[in-house]
Amino acid sequence: MVNYCIDPNDPSLAHQHEVLLGLAENFEKVTVITTRNAVQTLPKNIDVHVVPWKPKRDIVNSLMLFWSTLVIMSRSKPSYAFTHMLPKHAIIVGLITRLFGIRHVLWYAHASNPLSLRLAKLIVSGVATSTVGSMPLDGPKIRYIGQGVDRNKFQRSARPLNSQNDFLYVGRMDESKNVKLIIDTLQALRIERPNIRLTLIGNNAEKFIVDSQETWITTKNSILRSDLPKEYEKHEIFIHAFLGSLDKVLIEATLVGLPVLTINAEYLTEFIHWTSTSPITLLNQVTGLYSKNLTEIDSILDQNYSIAISRHELEGWILRLTEFIVNEQ
Repeated sequence: MVNYCIDPNDPSLAHQHEVLLGLAENFEKVTVITTRNAVQTLPKNIDVHVVPWKPKRDIVNSLMLFWSTLVIMSRSKPSYAFTHMLPKHAIIVGLITRLFGIRHVLWYAHASNPLSLRLAKLIVSGVATSTVGSMPLDGPKIRYIGQGVDRNKFQRSARPLNSQNDFLYVGRMDESKNVKLIIDTLQALRIERPNIRLTLIGNNAEKFIVDSQETWITTKNSILRSDLPKEYEKHEIFIHAFLGSLDKVLIEATLVGLPVLTINAEYLTEFIHWTSTSPITLLNQVTGLYSKNLTEIDSILDQNYSIAISRHELEGWILRLTEFIVNEQ
């Protein structure tokens, strides 16, 4: 297995630690090549090798990775290879897996289509991804297996929608995430619902507060993934406006029982909408929620929870990934 880091406290990449532990339950031995390991104790069948990947040193990094992988694989003699969200690494490691005749699967779930991904697809045996819109390429090598969120960590809890005014967004603050659209939408609604408030969690969230009078917006820097469930429980509604791949936060919020208001096509393709108005906008998603009574809201929450469990829960995802790694069909 090749991943970027083994760190359960990394705000963005803690999931890679979960995947490693899940795969280790399905394979006799897992040899890991990673750029960083922050975990002292791992299951006995996991063998970790740290091969750093330093910024702006692609040629040196590539040579080091190639040589290290060649030596490690010559000794460990793996039956399969898996690269987690690292298409550049998949190219380099893929040259060796091809040399040894080893089946090699890459996980990639992002709307961007870098040259490294296109080259990796040519070299690896298969590419696993979450949904159609989370993979810019297609073809027989692509397998759609959903997201993998641990329902034991993101547990559903009963919470009354007391005011329906407390909104939460968690994620990056990039322009592509359309955070300004979230703010503009809620700002328009505050004319009739002045008690609406929004919490933004992510690095540099404070840049969206351009007026010191905007006290209805609270910002926090990125928090530990282990702290996210508690943060979800503090709020009533999760709001999201990214138009790209299926964000994991959408599944997390669904599993904990929050109404999820989004214009993300990948989520809307699978889950029940809050509005029947077309086209779906963030504004009519919010007003659609406001128009429903508690019985209707609970029904939609139940249905969306069931969808998340069946298609995007970690245990099932690990089984689907394992099957794809082992079996070409």
